Amino acid sequence: MQSVPFRAVAVDMDGTFLDDYKQFDEDRFARVLAALQEHDIQFIVASGNQYERLVRYFEAFPAVSYVAENGAHITSPGMAPVRHFVPADVATTVITRCLELGLAPMVCGVRHAYVAQDAPAVLRERAHYYCPNLVEVAALVPLPEKTIYQVTVNVAQKDEQRVVATLTKGLEWRVTARPSGNGSIDLIAPTATKAQGLATLLAHSGRQLADLIAFGDGENDLEMLRAAGISYAMANGSPVVRRTAQLIAPSNNEAGVLQVLERYLKLD
Repeated sequence: MQSVPFRAVAVDMDGTFLDDYKQFDEDRFARVLAALQEHDIQFIVASGNQYERLVRYFEAFPAVSYVAENGAHITSPGMAPVRHFVPADVATTVITRCLELGLAPMVCGVRHAYVAQDAPAVLRERAHYYCPNLVEVAALVPLPEKTIYQVTVNVAQKDEQRVVATLTKGLEWRVTARPSGNGSIDLIAPTATKAQGLATLLAHSGRQLADLIAFGDGENDLEMLRAAGISYAMANGSPVVRRTAQLIAPSNNEAGVLQVLERYLKLD
């Protein structure tokens, strides 16, 4: 059998594996996944999205593993989920600061995701897409549930650094901000990153980060790309991502991830 220089694949979703219509070629992926399995190569989705949203993309592919919520929710077939939560008091402080800035946060918990009923309609619509189990509530404080994976807020890209500084002031060791580079900011537990989540998941199957090929386009992919043995930035990725990765893949709208994997697997 042809040798392949990696034992696991990690892909971001939006802007990486998915095209701009939030789709991917399932038949083409099925062929790639079958070839990966023949080589005993693990396929992992590493995304800031909620786990419940991610599994809907891959309902036909039960072998897929997940590092969801930017590493706060880690799961794989045959593995008990590993979860990292933002402390309830920290989440409450972050949400309160968002509201004081006039921002409309979304809160992702284990049971549901939550958004305020009076949040702008466009934000509620976006939240319903990314979080299939979303609940609209009268207020986010007090917390609708105590087990919080992350608090997400959308801001103008030019305001990201200022907003991050405000939301995390005095909480630097208790919460970490993960800007995506497109105005979305996820506030998660410091122990939850894509790289750390991948390390945990890979260790369960006897692999390590050096065995990984990773694909990403946004700033929340940087740690994953730095840690992977082989790293690809998408051609549509942000400048800092393209500078960080070892190699460049074709864009998400060209099925760049599948193109690269097909070359390694000799399927093209």
